Amino acid sequence: MKNIIHLVTVLILGLGITANAAEEAAKADCSSLLTASGSAAEPVVHDIAIVGSGPAGLTAAIYASRALLDTLVIEGESPGGQLMGTTEVENYPGFPDGIMGPKILEDMRKQAERFGAQFISENVAKVDFSQRPFKLWVAGKLHVAKSVIISTGSRPKFLGLESEQKFLGRGVSVCATCDGAFFKNVPVVVVGGGDTAMEEALFLTRFASQVYVVHRRDSFRASKIMADRVLAHPKIKVLWNSEVEEILGDSVVKSVRIKNSQTKQTSELSAEGVFIAIGHQPNTELFKGILDIDENGYLMTAPRSTHTRIPGVFAAGDVQDPVYRQAVIAAGTGSMAALDAERFLAHEAPQILPAVAKLQELVSKVQSLNEQDPAQVITVLAEVEAFLSDEGLKTIPPDQMDMIVNQHSEEFSFLYTFMMKQQTPEIEFGDLVAKIAKHIQDYDSLVGDQVSPELMREFRTTLQQIMFLPTEKQKELEAQQDVNVRKLVAILRREGKILTAADVRKSVQLFGARVQEFISKPGVDWAQLEHFQTGFYEIYGSLSVLQEKERQLWTEMDQKALSDIEANLQNRLEKETSVVPISENNFATEIIHKPGWFLLDFSAEWCGPCQQMAPHFGRAAFESAQGGIRFGKVDIDHSREVAQVYGVRSVPTLILFKDGLEVARSVGFKNTEQIKQFVTSGTSKTK
Repeated sequence: MKNIIHLVTVLILGLGITANAAEEAAKADCSSLLTASGSAAEPVVHDIAIVGSGPAGLTAAIYASRALLDTLVIEGESPGGQLMGTTEVENYPGFPDGIMGPKILEDMRKQAERFGAQFISENVAKVDFSQRPFKLWVAGKLHVAKSVIISTGSRPKFLGLESEQKFLGRGVSVCATCDGAFFKNVPVVVVGGGDTAMEEALFLTRFASQVYVVHRRDSFRASKIMADRVLAHPKIKVLWNSEVEEILGDSVVKSVRIKNSQTKQTSELSAEGVFIAIGHQPNTELFKGILDIDENGYLMTAPRSTHTRIPGVFAAGDVQDPVYRQAVIAAGTGSMAALDAERFLAHEAPQILPAVAKLQELVSKVQSLNEQDPAQVITVLAEVEAFLSDEGLKTIPPDQMDMIVNQHSEEFSFLYTFMMKQQTPEIEFGDLVAKIAKHIQDYDSLVGDQVSPELMREFRTTLQQIMFLPTEKQKELEAQQDVNVRKLVAILRREGKILTAADVRKSVQLFGARVQEFISKPGVDWAQLEHFQTGFYEIYGSLSVLQEKERQLWTEMDQKALSDIEANLQNRLEKETSVVPISENNFATEIIHKPGWFLLDFSAEWCGPCQQMAPHFGRAAFESAQGGIRFGKVDIDHSREVAQVYGVRSVPTLILFKDGLEVARSVGFKNTEQIKQFVTSGTSKTK
């Protein structure tokens, strides 16, 4: 019975602080998991807007959304930050065998979405921090938030050479893990002397015949362990006191002109790849003149906090860290920023503080209560009832209520349990047994699954009476009525929205039916598609919170049914968007010899930005289909010759063809609108 009592306690306390909350929950249906929320004409005022989606931004999103704050993440057009361009990360705690950078970010994002964070894959164009709530403009739309966390990170610095930009994506790169595979058995150059340069050089030894590290000083700034690895590697040669003066080539990089800073002599070094690793520039241009920025471009925060000079605006991650610039530290400052923002929101409204003080006062009164004094019990109970009613909590703004309850959940549960115990009528043990049996009989006699609020109240009262039985009576009830009590708990679980495997299974069935209806219709409703993506995350989130016994009831067949829904939806989209798979076998027939426009995406399965761009490319293909432009995709690992012919040495790369000839090229991640703009710009050049 101990397990039963535990379930009863969780069930009763989980139904909410007020009695009305339980009745509202009882009216809900499992399909509510899949119901889209409506949108208002006026912009929603979010509790927190997080700008950026690297480790700092995603950690802040996890903390904020888990604290029941309405959290909006504006992740940018190239989500994930610098970690998206890494392969194996060896020094992130908790992964003894290492983990891929994009995988960390993917899991962080799913974790934030599980707690309710919302994401927008666009850049912030403008901000107004002059008054609260703060305003942020994204893709022409206004978003409003009570607080803002800036985690825009930093971007790689360049040498400033004109030839550097000319050969970007044609031999010049800032990401060895993204583009290193293009340089098998050829010499390459790495420019820099910090840890990033060391990592790039060591990674490139897997592919290149020779790696030259060009550094302007006579010693590395990198950590000793990384520097020692580089100096000891037989494939790496270091050129001290040297700088890259020019990058040379025709359509692709062929060589590099090096200048020795001491002798002033120049020499030409044969190399087909140049990897720039000279540091990073914080992404703070948007906030110049608004927030304090140091001489190196980093946002300035108060000591031992993430507060900027504007109350309610916080900064986290590399955008405010000129020293460490590590993923784990960025994640740590992300949690700091979320906690700072949460406290700021909790204490910004003076009316909240008296309510919290009253809550703590009542907890002390109940703890010191003499239950043998009926008059004292009645007095304290009246105070608790008044406080927990709408009348007692009316000083707390509705949008702050969830956060306060979450922050003080133990105190609220303590008072609610006290009130419930005092309000629960005492009952003889035999009468309780008979009452449980009658409840089961009443429920079984219902037509369908309709349970009235009155019957739900009776069920809850009975469970409360079970919960407050003496221990010996609980054991006796377990022996006599174990099956019936479990059935009563199961009824309230379903009606009270405590999820079971059966609940999720029903949601999957409903979800599958909606997806099937979507698939059967012509065209693609992209808004509905985005809603489906949310539905998948919610279902997986529900699976993650099932109790152990319920999780065991989720079978392989159940999981296969969910996977099949995902596969069917993906197949439908691929068919609708008509993205043509390109390889050496059909390149000539589909592009060279077929007249018209063709946009080709060079990508790879291991490339994080490529995978993030894939749905945007598909949507752009669908929306551009009527314009006579065909779309195709080539996997450079399986069709390397196509990439070599066109000098593609970075992914993702887009090339726009007209009648088999290259018209325009773009390197790097692009969202749907940017892809369409690239196509529009390219086609207009030939008109």
